[in-house]
Amino acid sequence: LGGNPDLEPEEADTWTYGVLWNPSFLDGLSVKVDYYDIQIDKAITQLLEQDIVNACYFVEQDASGAFCQLITRSPLTGSLNAGSTVGVFRSFVNSASETATGVDFDIRYAFEIGDAGSIDLGLAATYVLERNSKPAEFLAEYDCAGLVGNTCLRPTPEWSLVQTTQWTMGPATVQLLWRYIDSITQDTVAFGDADASDFAVPTIPSQSYFDLTGAYDLNDNWTLRAGISNLFDRDPPIVGNDYGGT
Repeated sequence: LGGNPDLEPEEADTWTYGVLWNPSFLDGLSVKVDYYDIQIDKAITQLLEQDIVNACYFVEQDASGAFCQLITRSPLTGSLNAGSTVGVFRSFVNSASETATGVDFDIRYAFEIGDAGSIDLGLAATYVLERNSKPAEFLAEYDCAGLVGNTCLRPTPEWSLVQTTQWTMGPATVQLLWRYIDSITQDTVAFGDADASDFAVPTIPSQSYFDLTGAYDLNDNWTLRAGISNLFDRDPPIVGNDYGGT
């Protein structure tokens, strides 16, 4: 493992299209929807040893090629396993491409409830349409939306959201926050490389967490605040050590 002084900056084309709607017939409502499309070229990645060997012998077939230069054999035996000076050098390279598309939602609604103060409702959500990753041109492309594992590494739920309900009356404010994470499937099961029975938890079920906070303005200079994170004391899911990126 090590660095690579020849790395170049990643390059991306990002497109965002959005619409904002404030209807005149319902005062206090605001709806914003944004579609995003991100294409990353020359993405920095760290290939597996076998992928580097395959790229050299089956794609480049040139001893001076970029991937072949990462392979050093023993001058005596030709082996790849003969001490720290030989082997496959897994340096970071600019070989990957990535694509991310999805939709962001932001909905706000505020209204008065007479002498009982006011209510502010908020919803910020993201729906991932595609999260494609291709480690190198000669390797397969994977859509990791809703997946996690040795290929996708980081969990990428299709849906995630934060919803807030806030009540304000005079100097007092109380807010309930709901965090939602969609279910996530083991990528080797989704790609058909393994059976669901091979894993204790082939799919991590959706998770919801609630936080309750409150504040009271004692005067112009002092505010008393209190809160409970993870209101219902929900434990995170235990999935074992066969989930790669976790």
